[in-house]
Amino acid sequence: MSAEASAGSRSGPPLPNPGVSLGRDVVRRIERFVLQTAALRERREGQGRADLDGGGSAFVGHRPYRAGEEVRHLDWDLLARLDQPFVRVLQREGQERWAILLDTSASMGVGEPGKLQAAAELAAALTLSGVRAGARVELLARGQRLVVRRSVDLARLMPFLESLVAQGTEGLASALQRGDVPNDAGRVVLLGDLLDTSPAHMRNVFRPGRDLWAVQLLAPIELAPKPGQTVRWLDPESEHVHEVQVDAAAVARYERRLETSLEVWQRAAVRHRFRWSMHSSATPFEETARTLVLGGG
Repeated sequence: MSAEASAGSRSGPPLPNPGVSLGRDVVRRIERFVLQTAALRERREGQGRADLDGGGSAFVGHRPYRAGEEVRHLDWDLLARLDQPFVRVLQREGQERWAILLDTSASMGVGEPGKLQAAAELAAALTLSGVRAGARVELLARGQRLVVRRSVDLARLMPFLESLVAQGTEGLASALQRGDVPNDAGRVVLLGDLLDTSPAHMRNVFRPGRDLWAVQLLAPIELAPKPGQTVRWLDPESEHVHEVQVDAAAVARYERRLETSLEVWQRAAVRHRFRWSMHSSATPFEETARTLVLGGG
């Protein structure tokens, strides 16, 4: 279940903020962010990963070997260590592939703005940044897919994201267990509250050379509930809202559980060498996306 504080008020919709709205102002902010970070990345990296479609031979990662390929592209050192064949991916092979998974379960409708709104803004900024860098970006959300590989595909991006609704019980765990992530994706980003997901669900997406991010988005009320607030508890199966007055003891218990959960993710990220970060859904997307675009390479 998920929670939303109403500060003592008993009015409000049964689902707090289930939808996504990417208005003109948000789109302008996204475009400005992409231009600014692209300029910073290109100055920092020169002609390296900033131009993944170029004609050079810079190494950009690994992907699984496919039957019939020339063995001269194999990474023999990696094969000796892991006993699995992987191919070294060079710029001249074409586009790097990204996969962005969005959680659209009912709990993502919590917060002001809703966590799904925050995730969609992040997804748009990352997709545009990836395409500008020459990547092929695949977005996945509850079985829906959108592939963006060049600027002409961007016209479909915003309508796709705005069609998403926070509802039901299926979160990122289901997508990970089904194997929705493409095997050849060099960068994978998970965007959600991770309430239904544990590091164990990510075993299927661990790959040598893969840049894997788990981005946890939590609403302000989930990060810092206050005693005395009236909290709406949403049952995602029945979509029925229960209202509970939260006391100091309940807040203390919740904060201990939250701290334990965050520590589990931190330890797993270190152990399995993936990147995890936690952010408030109220944080402007530019702050979170900047870390992913400039700090994730």
